[in-house]
Amino acid sequence: MAKEIRILGIGAHVADVFGRAGGTIARYLQAGHKASIVALAYGERGEAQDLWRKPGITMSEVKRIKAEEAKAAAKMLGVDIRLLDFEDNPIIMDRERLYILVDIIREVKPDILLTHWKDDWVNWDHATTGEWAVKAAWSASRLGLQTKHAAHQVKEIYMFMPSGLSDDIVQFRPDILIDISDTIERKKEVIKCFESQASEIMPYYTDYSPRYRGRQAGVQYAEAFVRFTRGYGSGSLKYLPLAD
Repeated sequence: MAKEIRILGIGAHVADVFGRAGGTIARYLQAGHKASIVALAYGERGEAQDLWRKPGITMSEVKRIKAEEAKAAAKMLGVDIRLLDFEDNPIIMDRERLYILVDIIREVKPDILLTHWKDDWVNWDHATTGEWAVKAAWSASRLGLQTKHAAHQVKEIYMFMPSGLSDDIVQFRPDILIDISDTIERKKEVIKCFESQASEIMPYYTDYSPRYRGRQAGVQYAEAFVRFTRGYGSGSLKYLPLAD
């Protein structure tokens, strides 16, 4: 991969991209490529259980803590992150918010867009984010849709793993499994930054899920994706296939 690849991950909540694709992004960064992350919401309502158990905690304090965790995780991984504060449970999208995503895509100019599985209705914020990320990627190429930055064509869209053990429920059938055996330790350090939800995500994102996907791929640890832009049965790979 001589050409520099740019990756943009769009997640519903601050930990989503790190947990589902952090090992894959780390692999690209190690190879000299670039990555950015966008979180539509902090996860202040649905993904801060440990914080809400503290007496007297306020919404503004929860958001502040979640923002600090996200920035620390981004620094640890080596990416820039944008926190849009669209609020969660539920995330509500409209034309204005779509155009915000469109302009970010145009500014970053990603070759590869990573986002949620389009049918991950076990958490509706995830399904909403996947749907609108795809809409934004398509709209970003339309010359008649004018924002601050010029039109940009995303080459590939990959949708990452859904919530928990819901593959069968949401019909997620990965066709790309990325070997993250040599980046799992970096991913573990990144996920540790999310102390407000550590009891929920730490074991899952750093042990069970990557081990399970690793068994699917025939390696020690892996992350799973569906190639949205075209069918592609590739099995276990080091990098995501990229159109010319």
